[in-house]
Amino acid sequence: MKQRVACLVLVDFRDGIGRPSVQDTAALLYQTGIIPTTLTRAIKTVNTMVDAGHRYRNLELNTTSGLCLVLGILLPESWLVHIQLLNEGS
Repeated sequence: MKQRVACLVLVDFRDGIGRPSVQDTAALLYQTGIIPTTLTRAIKTVNTMVDAGHRYRNLELNTTSGLCLVLGILLPESWLVHIQLLNEGS
């Protein structure tokens, strides 16, 4: 669950500072030590987190607020996509 929250927070953080590129966001998080790894790995991590954060936000916007916080941690990503597609068909 904390990974989902971190992804949502990262998306909100980026929106709050003018939506810099993934590379610029990763560089900022790398330079401040928030992501203590190589810059290349930080870029990959931020890209994955931003992707997931947007999907989680979309899921909440199209269903109900807080849904991402109650989903089980073992729920495969394919189920999230399936839920979104079912919702889009409504």
